[in-house]
Amino acid sequence: MPIDLLELWNTFAGRVVSSFVIALLGYLTMRFVVPLATRRTQYEIDDIVVGLLRLPLPMIVFFSLLVAALPLTNWPEKLITILTKTYALFIVFIVAYLVIRLCSGVIGRWAAHHAKKTESNLDDVLVPLLTRRVIPLGTFVGATVVALGVLGVNLIAVLTALGAISFLLIFLFQDPLSNLFGGVYLVMDVPFKYGDLVVLEDEKTYRVDDIGVRVTRLYNTSDHTVAYIPNSKLAGQRIVNLTRPNVELRMKMPVGVAYGTADLSRVQELLIEVANGHPYVLGDADAKLKAMAKRLTDVSDVNEKTRLAIEIERITVESSIRYTCEQLLRRLQFLSQFVHSLERGGLDLREREAISAVIDSLWRMVAGVRRQLTIWLHLVGRADATYKWSGNVMQLTTAAELDQLLPSIDKLEEWRKMQTVPNEIKMQLLSNGNLAVLGTLSDVDEEFYLAGSRAWIEFSREVKSRGVQASMDKSLATWMKEQPAWSTFKDYHSLYESWHKPVCDLIHHIEACHRITRSHSDKEFQLDDAVMKVVNLVEEKFLLTTPGWQRPDADFIGFGASSIDFQLELFVDDLVRGHFERAADVFSELGVEIVRRFKQEGIEIPSPQTEVWFKDQWLKESLQKLKESGGKGEGI
Repeated sequence: MPIDLLELWNTFAGRVVSSFVIALLGYLTMRFVVPLATRRTQYEIDDIVVGLLRLPLPMIVFFSLLVAALPLTNWPEKLITILTKTYALFIVFIVAYLVIRLCSGVIGRWAAHHAKKTESNLDDVLVPLLTRRVIPLGTFVGATVVALGVLGVNLIAVLTALGAISFLLIFLFQDPLSNLFGGVYLVMDVPFKYGDLVVLEDEKTYRVDDIGVRVTRLYNTSDHTVAYIPNSKLAGQRIVNLTRPNVELRMKMPVGVAYGTADLSRVQELLIEVANGHPYVLGDADAKLKAMAKRLTDVSDVNEKTRLAIEIERITVESSIRYTCEQLLRRLQFLSQFVHSLERGGLDLREREAISAVIDSLWRMVAGVRRQLTIWLHLVGRADATYKWSGNVMQLTTAAELDQLLPSIDKLEEWRKMQTVPNEIKMQLLSNGNLAVLGTLSDVDEEFYLAGSRAWIEFSREVKSRGVQASMDKSLATWMKEQPAWSTFKDYHSLYESWHKPVCDLIHHIEACHRITRSHSDKEFQLDDAVMKVVNLVEEKFLLTTPGWQRPDADFIGFGASSIDFQLELFVDDLVRGHFERAADVFSELGVEIVRRFKQEGIEIPSPQTEVWFKDQWLKESLQKLKESGGKGEGI
């Protein structure tokens, strides 16, 4: 039998059969066996790679074995040469296909995920451009050149011809090339990034959706249309970025009162109080909470009361976060100076232990900030979900109750020290009926549904009270459908994702300080730099401060024709929210509230009026004669 098999192997038919069997076994292994191992890992990339190679790899093996068996046939040499070159072309283009798929899918996804963790916005623009356009195009061109070489084409002659043609193409396609270089300019100088709001020279407001090689796709926020603007035209015009340096918008409201108003200082106080009473106007937390509490007593609509109560909870949590971050910053600044003074002569064991203890205490403060930010995001998400919702608005869990649904700081510390994988954290959260703390897991999309939705709050309660199996009777999808205005969570997701990145950066920098204190190398001289990175990040991202010049202010601006004119200046918080309608809604709601409060206080808003005085003597005499003649006009 072995001899027969060996003889069969030495025939072309035997090679065809054995090649098919080997390729089939390879496919079945890639289809059923390998996924058993990759699914046990915490990463998705290996599953995607296996799925991508499942069919092409067995095909490459099959055709490779067939080509190796061609000498066993009696076919003409010319035919064998053609088949060999065809096989080479197949290999070249299948490899190019795999490279393009890997770049646009696997590598592109991995790079985009890690680009969100960096502090630069440049890679957020470069990664999609490279992985989706530049690398695939370059791979295809490279594969074509290699294929021409396989076919025996003189590459030098081809490159010479391409050089000559390129001059002609540059002349013929000046506009497309200018758009290409305009796109490069937009990427390199980064006047905006994806999601930014910009005002162009046509005075319209757009959201940046995509920066392409030739055109940039912009969403017109007022007309609900999409504009495709050539990059060369966009790069050459004035661009106003509304979301930089931040997403707050300065607003000015002119308000006039009658000349007979007795207490003008009360007018200014009312205007500032009305502004502070609006949840989307920036201001001092204490003043806002006082004004909002007063407004809460005046509101009669049940839904409006519930929304306002949610916003009061949110601002209270914001105040707590601000205080904690201020304390954290002071301790970090002291630690930075302390480390800088010690590390010149190196750190001994006692100094290392002292610094490590301080960093541990800072870590617990950071964990507290993460919990508070998670609660804050829940409150914001609930308010967003009920925005302009006409149905019944359910009362949101209070900040104190939300805190009870979060894992303890000790548990967060345990996960950090044990380097627990995200899937295990997720299972622990589910089994304990907890919510995920911001920045705990690696995948933002999963975190959003864990830590962002009211649906998960209800689901977690079910798990805690009835167990996992019983809670599956009412699936998470059912919970989601029962929530009002679920589509509004799309804007909230962007907010959650924007906070996820700085929280992950903060955790990463604190852990870097930990690693340096544990190391016994020259890295200890980098500890002050590592601490300063934490200081800068906390100052830039986490203080949530509202400087005095951003608080509402009412100023006298002049004497009008029929009114004493004031101007209310304020900052609208996060103009991107509410699908770009927040600024207009705030202006309208403030105007209605000002009218109501002025009427309540007896302050008159005058209607326009004009007095006309005639100085001409002839006209005066004519009017006098008209009056004396009884309106008959005799003698005029």
